[in-house]
Amino acid sequence: MRNLFFTKKVFCMKNLFFILIITSLMMLTFVNALAKTVVEDEAGLFSASEISALEQQLAKMQSEHDMNFVLITTDDVYNTDIETFAEKHYNGYTASDSTTGGVILLIDINARDVHLRGFHGADKKLSDSAAGKILDSVTSDLSAGRYYDATEAILSKVDAKLNSSLGIWFYIISAIIALLIALLVCFLVKKSYSSTKKQQTAQYLDRGSINYTLSTDTFVGTHTSVVKINTNSGGSGGSSGGGSRGATRKF
Repeated sequence: MRNLFFTKKVFCMKNLFFILIITSLMMLTFVNALAKTVVEDEAGLFSASEISALEQQLAKMQSEHDMNFVLITTDDVYNTDIETFAEKHYNGYTASDSTTGGVILLIDINARDVHLRGFHGADKKLSDSAAGKILDSVTSDLSAGRYYDATEAILSKVDAKLNSSLGIWFYIISAIIALLIALLVCFLVKKSYSSTKKQQTAQYLDRGSINYTLSTDTFVGTHTSVVKINTNSGGSGGSSGGGSRGATRKF
């Protein structure tokens, strides 16, 4: 019996790391599946090969940061300001996921405006001020018509800004949650084994008392009633894109 309990305990501990890894991968895959990348070149600023390269760059960023990335070029914002146009299009492309962070880059070739903004947590790292500095560094390329070079540079600088800590915290939190789930599973398994051991030990003690007693005692049995108490708890939460309006520059 003792060896059986020890073997099961070792089995549980050996599988703790395995459970942790599997849970982490499931969480990362699930969140990664929610995020989207969009490249919409309505203004025709890029060639087919340039669009393909930008799509690959955004896909890599999406995989690393688990965020939405939307790139749009247009020649008409339809009687709205560029900030409102960008927000509506970002929300339209990511309507099924209103909590995952994301970034939109919008170029309005007609008004000669470029807009950059972070949403739902991304704006904590890509602040309006940081977005403005990134745009300031590429306005000369945009003015000269080097749209691909400017766009690639903007995305690279956004990637570097997000890499500073936002992605790291996500992986840390995911690992902690996965560890707690794995520990809970092992605790429940260990508790089940411990309960079984106590019951079998009690049976051995009862049989031993019959073998070694010489008196005629009357055995008094006990009856224990276990009442299951159901506890219900609930909660609700929400999310917001925050007060960020992004940054806009003329070129």
